Amino acid sequence: FKEKGYEEKNEGRNKVRETTLKLAVCVASVDGAIQDEEGMIIKKWATNVISILGENKQKELKERYNSILKNAFQSAEKNELILSDLIIEMNNGATTQDKYEAIELCFDVMAADGIADAKELAIIKNVAEQLELDYEEVKGIRDRKLVGLELDSGSECNLEDMLGIDSDWPKSKICDYLLEEFRKWNS
Repeated sequence: FKEKGYEEKNEGRNKVRETTLKLAVCVASVDGAIQDEEGMIIKKWATNVISILGENKQKELKERYNSILKNAFQSAEKNELILSDLIIEMNNGATTQDKYEAIELCFDVMAADGIADAKELAIIKNVAEQLELDYEEVKGIRDRKLVGLELDSGSECNLEDMLGIDSDWPKSKICDYLLEEFRKWNS
């Protein structure tokens, strides 16, 4: 057979979800520490993913996900969690839907502590670009998650990164973008 069967597709999806968990840990750790709230969001996502499966499969995946999370947290503490490797894994096996699911989890992790950290926003933007996701769609997800959050003014990232402005844009595009954002948030 040339096409993948149900089991191969399922195994591929499991690997993508494992990579999604690692991406979420990467986002959680980018500001220097993984907060309890961020860990709970990741755990809740994993629980939702396995909740629709049969008992035996749930137990198996729960053990697997716990092991992956434990290793990812330890790797993040040692700065050994390589973002570029995770992106390559996602690009090699994930569907577009899987990629958006991963980005949404990353935004949930960013929002977990109630603060929009510029470093977390910058890493999510980088991941979305490298996964070749639609900018407008990602921007819409970001905007929904930012509502009600405080902005981290003590961050080392600049205002352009926080707002999602590319430093290579000409001034006219930056002005148009800022006007669009102002209208959206102050209508």
